[in-house]
Amino acid sequence: MANDNLMSFNGLVGLVARRWALVGLGLAGALALAITAVGHVPPRYETTASVVLLPPQSTVGPGGNPYLAMGGLDAATDVAAAGLSSQAVQQRVGELGATSTVVRDGSTAAPILLISVQASSARSASGALDILVDSVPSTLTSLQQSADVQPLAMMGSRLIASSPEPVMSRNPQLRVLVLALAGGAGTTLVLVAFVDRLLLRRRRRRAAAEDALHATPDERDRPRGGPGRSVEEELADLTVSDRRG
Repeated sequence: MANDNLMSFNGLVGLVARRWALVGLGLAGALALAITAVGHVPPRYETTASVVLLPPQSTVGPGGNPYLAMGGLDAATDVAAAGLSSQAVQQRVGELGATSTVVRDGSTAAPILLISVQASSARSASGALDILVDSVPSTLTSLQQSADVQPLAMMGSRLIASSPEPVMSRNPQLRVLVLALAGGAGTTLVLVAFVDRLLLRRRRRRAAAEDALHATPDERDRPRGGPGRSVEEELADLTVSDRRG
């Protein structure tokens, strides 16, 4: 296996050394196509927000601290995340050309919704994030009303963190660039290998034809390539093959 890999590597190096001009031309074309493809892929803008769920007033009590009574809200956070991922909310986000994910923040024990938005423009990302953040109270109210929860027993929410500005990410462009370059390089090597094989085959045919033309009379009459075949016959076959190639 190691010897086969070494031979393949040596063959590739030899191919590039023989046809470096063709390889360079192919790679230059692949780079140009990759740059063109990247130009058609806009960067992505990402922004996030964190919303904490607050326990109901009946649990906290008058003048109580809601942040000290957050136990048992993990399941409610998962339900709220599912509600914000509903088709109705996501349709409003999609109208801005954005995508979003809403999950419970697993990096903390607190009942926090982590909202992430990706869009092709900073304005769309900010607008979609506002839609999701504003939808948290109404989603919580709708879910609790459907379960006949009394107003004093309803949970609330509060925005605790948000990105000041959407952050531009060029990861989509980098992926397209890498894929285009890899595909272009592979296609270049395949085509150059095909051309190299044709040229080497033609060179061998011409060398054999020249050897036959400069052969001595004894060598011309000596059978080659098979029983009963003379050099003149081989030369004729080579000429016909060269014309067909």
